Amino acid sequence: MNPLARAWLGRAIALLAIVTVLLPQITTAGWPPRDGAEMVASLAQASASLRPADGFVGVYSDPEGTQPCADIPIGHVGTLYVIATPPTAELAGFHAAEFRIEVMNPSGYFFVFTPTPDALVLGNPLDLTPEDSSDPAGIQMVINTCQTADRVRLGTITVVNVVGGPTELWVMRHSRPPNPVMGNCPLFTDCDPPYYTIRCMRPCDVDATGSAIAGRGFLNTAECAPAACATACPGTPCVSLASATSPRGCPGEPVTITATATNCGSAPADIDLFVDDTLAGSFTDVFPAQSVTASHTFIPLLCPGYPDFAPHFVGGVAHNDECVAPFGAEVYRPTSCRSDCANNRPPDCSKATASIELLWPPDGTLRDVSVQGVTDPDGEPVQIAISVIDTDEPTGIQGEPNCPDAILDGANAVRLRAERNPQGNGRVYRLTYRATDPQFAECNETVTICVPRKLEANCIAEHFGTLATVCDPFTGRRSIQGPTVLPIDGGHVAVRFEMPSAGDAEIIAYDMRGRRVKELVHGRFTSGIHLATWDGTNTAGVRVAAGIYAVRVRLGTRTESVKVVLSR
Repeated sequence: MNPLARAWLGRAIALLAIVTVLLPQITTAGWPPRDGAEMVASLAQASASLRPADGFVGVYSDPEGTQPCADIPIGHVGTLYVIATPPTAELAGFHAAEFRIEVMNPSGYFFVFTPTPDALVLGNPLDLTPEDSSDPAGIQMVINTCQTADRVRLGTITVVNVVGGPTELWVMRHSRPPNPVMGNCPLFTDCDPPYYTIRCMRPCDVDATGSAIAGRGFLNTAECAPAACATACPGTPCVSLASATSPRGCPGEPVTITATATNCGSAPADIDLFVDDTLAGSFTDVFPAQSVTASHTFIPLLCPGYPDFAPHFVGGVAHNDECVAPFGAEVYRPTSCRSDCANNRPPDCSKATASIELLWPPDGTLRDVSVQGVTDPDGEPVQIAISVIDTDEPTGIQGEPNCPDAILDGANAVRLRAERNPQGNGRVYRLTYRATDPQFAECNETVTICVPRKLEANCIAEHFGTLATVCDPFTGRRSIQGPTVLPIDGGHVAVRFEMPSAGDAEIIAYDMRGRRVKELVHGRFTSGIHLATWDGTNTAGVRVAAGIYAVRVRLGTRTESVKVVLSR
């Protein structure tokens, strides 16, 4: 890295650290920044400097940025291109961008993002857990020179298709945090020193809770939507959210956030209000300038060392009969701890171990393992949830019948395969877990399990990073994959699921408000791959509205959820 780039990166990281700590205290006073190197920090300033939306980022199959659709067969590797269409020509171009790429159905794929060499980057844009709104996925990118071309390549995405199904990649605003005050949109930073004004990218649509979608890419889908946004409808719906006082509370005690939305459009609209992606209220035929209010109660987490202990978000979505596309808005609600809160102490993970620390003999069988030894200094019960099982060796060394090498059966129940490379230094499994008390205080740690080369030998942990719950994609071995959604003509869909052994399966569709729509599967199935079809109707046989739905798949003791997009 040249000295200029190194200086830029150091200053950007330092400034972002300061902004993150001081964000609750930042006002419009003192902005815009007076130093060009502060353009990254300007992404976290107050929304008073936000310009009208323009330009967008898309995901394409060609380096010219003309084809938003890609087909990568199972067992193959392909490349996608992340390309920006800058703000309009009368502007000076853009110097920086902030966004994330939400992968709607990542199961069965491996994704790796590589930025362009002339960019300074903080973060990773790929969001492989779109159902988790607290996941801080996203990228803040500064390019050394002002970008004014019609198409600007920001990076590439290498895709390995193991057994992946149809997938969409949505370009959206950075996950929460770092810039909650910026609302619901991904951002560009203009080339207008010394101000470096930020602007929202042009939205093509909004998701179910009001976040703007600036671009879509399509991977192995039957249909391909245009990359550019459609012309705005003259009667576009509009919703604005009031800036209400943020609540104060204590960990473990209920706190209520109240949301107020106003129809800022010219026609009556239906308005849905969300708090933290949970529907708080649904209102029909709200007249222009009329306001509606809804509340959501939650239990906050333990207070950290600064006033805001949990960033919460209020989202609003407006629909009307004038236009097809909805309109979304979003505001940030910090919640603060009261000074009289009781001092609850988190669980202690320092003495935790695996229930079995040595797997022998290495006969390829699966052994039951859990995390034990976590205590709570206040004497409260502790819940343990294992999130990741990785290893320092490739999986499936003894062949396809012995792959995957780990199965997560429950929150604190896994099966690990007693297997290792006979010529290696022994295999080490690592379990990453979280321990939580009733007031949601937590500790996060890891425990390890050894499969030695010889019984009297020790394991030497090398580079972790191979997920033991899947098979090595470069060997061609197949693992038990999570459920995937396959589109069928006529607005129907099929949910593909795989039973590792004979057992019970239950598949139920829900709408985005959490209401049960229809049970698709309930019964016993043999081992292997099965399909559950849904014709888009509810329990009464009536076709439901087009949109996004959640399908919960329970296979034995394992439960997963996938998103389904119904079209008409």
